[in-house]
Formats: sequence, structure tokens, C-alpha cells
Amino acid sequence: MIPPTLLLLLVAPVRLGQWAIIVSSLAAASVVNVGGGFAVGITPYFFATSLIAARIIARWLTGRIRFGVDEPILSHVRALTLFVLWAVASAIVLPVLFSGMPVDLGRVSVDTTYFNLVPLRWTFSNVGQAGYLVLDLCLVLLFLRNASRPGYVEGLVEAFTWSGVIVALVGAYQLLSYRVGLPFPKAFFYSNQVWAELAGEGISGWHRINATFPEASAAGDFLATWSVFQLVLAARLGRQGTRHWWFALGGSFMVANTTSTTGYVALAVAWTIFIWKYVVTPLLSGRVAVKALLAASLTVTAILVAFVLGGHSGSMLDIVLVNKLQTSSATHRLASVNHSLDVFVQSFGLGVGLGSDRAMSSAAYIVANLGVIGVVLFVYLLWQLYTLGKRSSPVGSADRLERIWFEALGWALVVQLLAMMESGAEITGPTLWVPWAILAALIRRRSLPSAHPGRPAMAPAYPVRA
Repeated sequence: MIPPTLLLLLVAPVRLGQWAIIVSSLAAASVVNVGGGFAVGITPYFFATSLIAARIIARWLTGRIRFGVDEPILSHVRALTLFVLWAVASAIVLPVLFSGMPVDLGRVSVDTTYFNLVPLRWTFSNVGQAGYLVLDLCLVLLFLRNASRPGYVEGLVEAFTWSGVIVALVGAYQLLSYRVGLPFPKAFFYSNQVWAELAGEGISGWHRINATFPEASAAGDFLATWSVFQLVLAARLGRQGTRHWWFALGGSFMVANTTSTTGYVALAVAWTIFIWKYVVTPLLSGRVAVKALLAASLTVTAILVAFVLGGHSGSMLDIVLVNKLQTSSATHRLASVNHSLDVFVQSFGLGVGLGSDRAMSSAAYIVANLGVIGVVLFVYLLWQLYTLGKRSSPVGSADRLERIWFEALGWALVVQLLAMMESGAEITGPTLWVPWAILAALIRRRSLPSAHPGRPAMAPAYPVRA
């Protein structure tokens, strides 16, 4: 991963954003592992974004990243920068301020801290989480800076599509390796030594697929998000959406094989909304959405096939869905969420700093670590994305495609947020920030006269300072 990333930096730096999206699929891999008292593993995504950051920060400080004074996205950039600054400040100051408070330590599993909470101490994990969030911000700024380039946003959307194809194909090969004994290159896909790579797990005789992720639940979250993205593209693109139907079906099939409770719930909610919007609603108005109906039927068939191939389906579903709340895993995860509320109260609503308390829900994670300020800013940022997208709704043949992208990415982000609320333990991962960053770039592109000739020009541009 290092040579092609450096080569892109030298010969085609504008493509680094697309490359970061593609290599974000290799979530359990590492380009560098540093041992010692505090182990560090740099994923390909964060290696690529660190090179992006070196360029973006220099351009920002020298005023070469500019936004028009009337650009709608400007308010979002300011709010996002403020959120990241608060997160960084919290990671540095709050663990020291509330030192000794009992927390679920970020680098220890919730199954361990369920029995023994640990006293809060400032560690390099706080710095690491803050650094990762800064890199995510740099990715957003890169996408915004290049949003007006011809074909740039199209490249980002295509890269996101192929990142999911990589995960699905690796997952399919992993499933095949379980069935027929083919060798699986664990040394490449699971090279990050920081995490416990939970490959080869089983539930009631069912081999869990984690593909390129450290664990099956993370793979299920991503594949559910990506499948919804493909599903909306397929439904809205007409004849151009044929390949996206197959991608959505393949992604849904692989979600079934992850046996991820979060993935199942997120995908079920998304498919329910899809069927209501694209199948039931047209039927009620006297029309038949043949492709949507066929896709729904094929997906149900694909999932049933996945269950039949896996065997012991009834007992597996009983563990994963029906009686999930009775498992020790669910008990320990819920305990971490409940404890996060205690942390919030004991810290007087400030939180204990990014990366300090590991709550197994991103909502509870923000509450415990970033406090009231973090919650308000995060909710405001999501509201901004929605309102800015609705506000910049141009018309025209080219703009129709942008509206479709916005709808697909919006649904993907909603499903990812739902999955994170169910079981997310952090907020710095690319599964959140990649669709977020593409959405922001799309909003800016839709508002720029250069991308849409004939629109009135905006006020002169000026550099934005954080």
C-alpha cells in the first residue's frame, strides 16, 4: 500500500482522495505497526489521509483554500472545524481534569471493563483519536477544494462503489475458503497488530464473515451502508443502474453472512423504507415498479440462500436477533452505554475527552467524551448537511444525477449513523466520514456557478481561517 500511495502523491495528487476511499475498505490492515508500551497500527486510509493533510494544512494556512462569502457550505466548514477543535481540546485537557474517574478504557474490551472499570488517565490513545479526527477533516477539505473540478465528484462516487465491491469480493472468497479449504491471505488483510482480528468466529455452526474488517459486526455495518447506497442508485438511475442492482444484492447477501445484529437491523430498516417508497407507494397509485419489485424479491431469495448455505439458521437467528438482549455481549454493551451517562453527569456535562470512555454506541460515546458541546455541534452538523442539500436543489439533466447521488449518499449516511448508534465505539472511522465528505463536496458543487454555467456568480472568494 505504501508505494502506490506515494506514487499518487508525486504524479497525481488530485487522485489521493479517491485512493483514500478505496483503501478505506482495508480496515483491518496496517501499513506500519509500532510496538512497545503503546502499540500503534496505521491503516491504509489514515496513511493516505496523512499525506492529504500535509498538503491541505499547508494550503489552508497560506490561504489557498477559498470559499465564496455567500457559499452555503461555508457555515458547515466553520461548524465542522469548531467540532474538531473542541474534540482535540477535550482529548488534551479533560482526561487530566477528570483524572481517576472510573471509565470503560478505550483499548480494553467491554467484556473486561464490565467487571472492573479502570481509573481515567491521559494516554496516547486520546492523542491518536484527536489526530484521526483532524485527518478526517482534511479529507473533507480536500473534497471541497476540488468539488468544482470536472469529473471529480463522479470519481469519488465511483471510488465509494468500488470500495464496497472489494469488501464484498473478499468476503465471498472468505466464505469460499471456509467451504472448500482455499488459503486466505490473513497476513495481508489482518496485518494491524493493535486490534484483535476476530476472523474465523462462528455462531451455532455458522462461519461469520468479516472480510477486510477486524470483526464481523464492523463488516456488517459497512456492507449495510454500502448496500443501501447501491440500492438507491439502482432504483433512481433507470437503465444505467443495472450494475448497482447486482451490487446491492451482493452486499445484502454478504450482510447475511456476517451474522451482525447491527447489520441486520440497519439493512432491514433500509429495505423496509425502500420497499414502501419504491414498491408499495407506486402500487397504491396504480403503477408497478417492476425493477424495484424484482430487486426486493431477488434480495429476499439471496438472503434465504445465504441462510440455507450457512446451516443451523434457526439457532443462529435466535442468538443474533430473537434473544440477543439475553446474551452476555448485549449485557456488557448496554452496561457501557449506561455507564457513559454516569460519566456525563460526573463530568458536569463536559465529557471526559475524546478517546477516554468506550461506550458501545456512538451517541453515548459523544455524550461521555465530548459532553453537551460535542452533542450540540454534532447534531447541528447533521442538520446542516440535510438543510444545505435541500436548499441547493438545481434542475436540469446533469443536476438530476447530482440529486440521485445526494439521495443515495444521504441514505447511506443515515444507515451508517443508525448502525453506529447501535454498536459504534468511536467517531473517527472512514465508514462515517467518507460518505459525509462526498456529501459535502456534492453540496458545494451544486452551488458553484463554475460547475453549472448560467447560474449567477457568488460574492468574491476569500480564505477561511479556523
